[in-house]
Amino acid sequence: MIKNDSIKEYYKKNAVSLNNNMDDFLQQVGKTYLGKTISNDVFEKIIKSIKLSLKLDSTEQVIDLGCANGLVTSEISKHVNNVIGYDLSDDLIKIANKYNKNSNVLYFTQDILNIKFKKHNIKKIYMYEVLQHFEYKSLRELLIKLKSELGDFTFFIGSVPDQERIINFYNTNERKRFLFKDILENKKNHLGNWWYKEHILLLSEELELKASIIEQDDKLHTAHYRFDVLIEKV
Repeated sequence: MIKNDSIKEYYKKNAVSLNNNMDDFLQQVGKTYLGKTISNDVFEKIIKSIKLSLKLDSTEQVIDLGCANGLVTSEISKHVNNVIGYDLSDDLIKIANKYNKNSNVLYFTQDILNIKFKKHNIKKIYMYEVLQHFEYKSLRELLIKLKSELGDFTFFIGSVPDQERIINFYNTNERKRFLFKDILENKKNHLGNWWYKEHILLLSEELELKASIIEQDDKLHTAHYRFDVLIEKV
């Protein structure tokens, strides 16, 4: 993971600074576009992408990695048997338990790489807008862990920043200057780690897993610079 303490501190500030309505829940976890929270229609498209990619139905159990304030988790729980959500931030988990917990949802504070997947034996897992907080080696560690503890599994990784399309995000002169300043000063990108599709494909092949790149619905606010991935046991 990338600087766990800084991630916790960022979300702690967001968790205590907002008023806990729908717009605030979206704002807390970065579901914004041009400074405004995304529409209900866009949010529903995010939920649909998770459901369709994992082929979820009312009999399914699923794990949400990096569940944050539980907004996505709670919505997914309406379509499945039960959901277990994990997040690094205790502040966001408290919000999830208070405002976004249905009867078929459990939340836990835990570093994703320390989760004992074997105890749940749940084969379908997703995480959305979380991979940017991972170093390359951390994804490898997570995939090895899933494979060794679960055997067969289906893992949906949603909304991955695409290194080959980074300039599509930094698409104004002001944003480009911001990006190039960080590059010159050798700073970590403010969105975290950007990924090459090929790296994920080759890593999965090395581990004898199957990775499929999924292009996002072009009506999503992130479609111009992010992609989705589905990783399965071969």
